[in-house]
Amino acid sequence: MTGAPARTSFLAVRVEEPAFGAVGAVLDALRGLVPDVRWVRPEGMHITVAFLGPAGVELQAAALTAVEPELTRVRAGTVRLDGLGAFPDLRRAQVIWMGVDGAGADLLGGIARACRTALTAAALPVETRPYHPHCTLGRPRRRWTASQAQALASVDAGRIPPFAAARVVLLESLPGPGGSRYAEVGSVALRLS
Repeated sequence: MTGAPARTSFLAVRVEEPAFGAVGAVLDALRGLVPDVRWVRPEGMHITVAFLGPAGVELQAAALTAVEPELTRVRAGTVRLDGLGAFPDLRRAQVIWMGVDGAGADLLGGIARACRTALTAAALPVETRPYHPHCTLGRPRRRWTASQAQALASVDAGRIPPFAAARVVLLESLPGPGGSRYAEVGSVALRLS
């Protein structure tokens, strides 16, 4: 007997305008060229900074309480999404993503470190894999093929405009037909000056 997919929680920075519309256009191009991929819903585009895993209301509240003092010391900034890639690599894609440029990657890395520090101090779950900021765009439905890799490589992601990263949100994934939806549980504003 199989159960319903597990709900998971994580801290993230949402992709905002003007980048939101530009990434949506890239997603539209990908949908037309790269078959057999479960593409994200545009409203779910985000960059995870800390993964909590399965988390009930109490753990979610504890996580927000733990990270707030650390995050309010992190200065808000801008993030620019840049280039397409895949994990573990383009030949064996399991996750298709859009990367983050240097300054944005530094900002997101600092946010991720602040979250990990606070979660560890509060004895809450912390992912230990190295942090690689990215915006997940899709996951292949079947084994990845060379023709899919060629099609992905042919897509010009264009020049995505930067967006403001001014808050971190706690999202909970809600699995369902057509892919997960994300409910915002709470948020913490970053320092503006």
